[in-house]
Amino acid sequence: MRAIFVLAMLIQVTESPVTDELGRVRGLRAEDPANGRLAFTEGQLALNAGQLAEAMSAFNDAVELLENPDDLARAHHAVAVAQHQAAMSQVTQNPTLAKEMIASAMANYAQALEYDPELEPARRNGERAAQFASRVPPPPPQSSGGEGDDQNASPDEPEPSDGDPADSSSSEDASDSSEGESGGQDQDGLSQDSSSTQTSSSEAPNRSVESLTEEEARRMLQEIRDRSEERQDELSARQSRRRLVERDW
Repeated sequence: MRAIFVLAMLIQVTESPVTDELGRVRGLRAEDPANGRLAFTEGQLALNAGQLAEAMSAFNDAVELLENPDDLARAHHAVAVAQHQAAMSQVTQNPTLAKEMIASAMANYAQALEYDPELEPARRNGERAAQFASRVPPPPPQSSGGEGDDQNASPDEPEPSDGDPADSSSSEDASDSSEGESGGQDQDGLSQDSSSTQTSSSEAPNRSVESLTEEEARRMLQEIRDRSEERQDELSARQSRRRLVERDW
């Protein structure tokens, strides 16, 4: 009995710093809602805490707020990792939703590679997502799912990226925003944050199954699609304006 009590205390101590840091970063975001790096850091911490819906929402905000191509590559990759995990958490109870989620994750992996063709974690995770998608069973006529889904899912988890992440300093770097470190080198810090996100991804599926309901998953999926369409419209408008300026010259 005493051993169980000690174990429970240890779990609380381990989870508390993550929860405290997440609360602190959310407070900073409330003061500076246009800070894309803070949004990214919130997503990273939420993913580490197994809060998939919150992680996807924060990573989507990062995609909207960041402008540097390298930063955008890592933000899209982070969204994809969260969606990949969400798909894995839904595969046994809702294969249809899992297919939609993994398709969206694959699109975000591809988008990440468009911004940074050398982002190898996005390439490898995209391949794993494709393998996972091919193993998701079609919706059965009865309510029973595929028997080996959990076993099939595990080799296709998004893998951690190479390098050692600096978890403890990530939110401090983010809170400095553009004033910190080097003005044009934000992508370096963000790259560390991204690798930290993926490092925790191999653990998150087991913790996050109960944290993302079907309703939350569908809502987040629709939000991601809407934002993607808005961003495409915005990019098209920018390109049109650029062409007009070039013609004037």
